[in-house]
Amino acid sequence: MNTDVLRTGPVVVLGAGGFIGARLVSELLTHGCPEIRAVDRTAGGRMSAWSADPRVRAHTVDLVDPRAADRLAEVIAGASCVVHLAASTAMDRGVLDGGAEIVEAARLDLAIADAVRNFSRSAVLVFASSSAVYGRLASERACAEEDGPLRPISAYGAAKVAGESMLSSYHELFGLDVRVLRFGTVLGAGLDRGVVPALVRQVLDGAAELSVLGDGTQQRSFVHVDDAVRAISTTARTPGPRFEVYNVAGEGSTSVAQVAALVAEEAGGKPVRYGTRKQGWAGDIPVVRLDASRLRALGWHGGSSLDAVRRGVADLLRTGVELREDELNRRREVRT
Repeated sequence: MNTDVLRTGPVVVLGAGGFIGARLVSELLTHGCPEIRAVDRTAGGRMSAWSADPRVRAHTVDLVDPRAADRLAEVIAGASCVVHLAASTAMDRGVLDGGAEIVEAARLDLAIADAVRNFSRSAVLVFASSSAVYGRLASERACAEEDGPLRPISAYGAAKVAGESMLSSYHELFGLDVRVLRFGTVLGAGLDRGVVPALVRQVLDGAAELSVLGDGTQQRSFVHVDDAVRAISTTARTPGPRFEVYNVAGEGSTSVAQVAALVAEEAGGKPVRYGTRKQGWAGDIPVVRLDASRLRALGWHGGSSLDAVRRGVADLLRTGVELREDELNRRREVRT
């Protein structure tokens, strides 16, 4: 099947009020998607941006609530594409409450997979996974999708591995058409956690020096949110049914020290103070280098990791940053 699923029927975006989800909805509207079912746990916020557009139907659904199964089925029924972006991105949360994050994510992923299987089996299901699934890899080379074994070191990463495994089985057993996207660190306007927003927030607050969690040697494969959204649309359009996994990241990797230097330069040369640990926090992967060659073979181009940082910093300096409360608390705890 080689139909453009983003133009032939309703597209469901789960987690539409989130950082990537909101950008995806806007992109779908720009490119002529006839109907978008935007789903999030809460109303308002980013969801209100499309209230006047008749092509967007906003649904407030708590997807982790078992009582919401009928609502979920109603939203997914007849869709041509379901983009599953609904998840907690707090990779350090599992340190505080054990397996709660894994259990919650498993229930959520299973409910969505069952709804697609029962009410829209021909739909393409795009699952937002993460580079956190890889854990610590011994090799210095960039990590391709087939590299492993997958040994996550955070509850968030473990939950994503569980979700990928469950969807793989649903593809084999029931023929679900699945694309798994293992995102690197996604940057852009609206991001409310992570090293780049934290540093930019310090600049906007007028800090005399910039403070970094960890010693700055951590490596990340960054990607701009616009390129991440294009990865979703690119993979959703590939013919299926299939189960395919794609890394989504800019070329190369960028150290946290490089990020801090770039932000400091934008701020007029502020000094930077580093910590002493290789990890910024428990569950933080010291080195992430992703090989996105498989995605580039489809015609996707996301620039370099460092270019994504430059674009992300410029976006956040222009629009401002409101860090999430859990992000603020984490940084207070690590410093103490």
